[in-house]
Amino acid sequence: MGTEYHEILVATDFSETSVAAVAHASRVALESGGRLHLLHVLPPRDRTPGELADERRHCLERLANVI
Repeated sequence: MGTEYHEILVATDFSETSVAAVAHASRVALESGGRLHLLHVLPPRDRTPGELADERRHCLERLANVI
């Protein structure tokens, strides 16, 4: 049996590279029965609530295509 990972944390900025990392971590979590946690931190800048909602929706759509 391989290494067991119980908790996996992946920081993502939703770039091509980090999306690939999320996909890999997702496979590892499934294979080991672990839980996958994603962390996405927005760079500081003024945003309206509508802009935040749009960005959140965009990120969730990208995640749905990966996991």
